[in-house]
Amino acid sequence: PRPPFGLKAWTDAADAIAVELELPNDWPASGLGDLGAVARQLPAAADLAPGTLVVVLGDAAASDGIFARFRRPTRAARAVRGSALLTRGYVAIGGGIDPVSGLDLSWGRAPSAD
Repeated sequence: PRPPFGLKAWTDAADAIAVELELPNDWPASGLGDLGAVARQLPAAADLAPGTLVVVLGDAAASDGIFARFRRPTRAARAVRGSALLTRGYVAIGGGIDPVSGLDLSWGRAPSAD
């Protein structure tokens, strides 16, 4: 997927993590699918450096197949992504549309070591 926030490219050297979800073909069109399926794809906040930003992309990875590019992208609802971040221990959880890329994003931070 294209990077958010006007970034030109993805990099492994960033201080943040972006997660592109893999959702099953039978994911509901409402986006309100299995919270556990989303949470299992996120790293636990306790496993990251304090304050690490994790951004979860709304649109899931494109499925394979000859007609995949003609289908509407599968999307996990912002409420499901935010709840998954909370379940995995993140704080300062939010979400919105990135004005530069138009992507629907959810985010959270690993708690501080205080």
